[in-house]
Amino acid sequence: MNDYLALLQGYYKFLLLGKFFENQTKNTEIKLNEDLQIKTGSHTKFSLKSSQISALLSEIHKHPDSKNVFGYLTEISAFRGIFSVMREMIEKLPTFRSKLQELFWDEYRNFEQVIRFLRNVLSHSTTPSLLVHLADFQQQRDFLSSQKIKKLNLHFVYADHIKQWEGSKTYACDVELDLFSLKPLTPLFNVVNLHQMYLLAELCFNVSKIITARPVKSSR
Repeated sequence: MNDYLALLQGYYKFLLLGKFFENQTKNTEIKLNEDLQIKTGSHTKFSLKSSQISALLSEIHKHPDSKNVFGYLTEISAFRGIFSVMREMIEKLPTFRSKLQELFWDEYRNFEQVIRFLRNVLSHSTTPSLLVHLADFQQQRDFLSSQKIKKLNLHFVYADHIKQWEGSKTYACDVELDLFSLKPLTPLFNVVNLHQMYLLAELCFNVSKIITARPVKSSR
């Protein structure tokens, strides 16, 4: 379990660092005068062209409000990694799943189903726009229908679930997901918006830290 948790936390740290450096690039003009030499072995190096890197940095700096390949792929890669690892742990580690259930109480089903959906879409997507295909959610929609569940509403209030929480009493992760009104080829961020994705990624990280630190016991 610890290896999975470390990997999940690594993806979140990657998200933090990636977005930090993107922000630095937007606010500070960075020039690279020499090719960047990457050591690839005891006697080998790979050269990254300064002209190519400089052009990318300049584009980000000149258009800070536009989507750029660095920031966008940082988000997508981190989200994919975090939600995929979380899904793997839920499916393969009964002890971890039990601890999640104790921590989330009646929000567990919503959390698990939202993670399942996002993991499917992000893992199968082959387009930059992250279009949701029917195959990404058809089986899940059928399962929810069999359980007479029409809509998933994840509302995880930290103060209600985590005893040691010291932040706002109302701070929460909220994600609403309606697979029955979802049309194929809808962009993912039109289904679960970017702010919700960040909140959910943060929640996965925080949960992983709690489970790493101590056994989780229900306070109910």
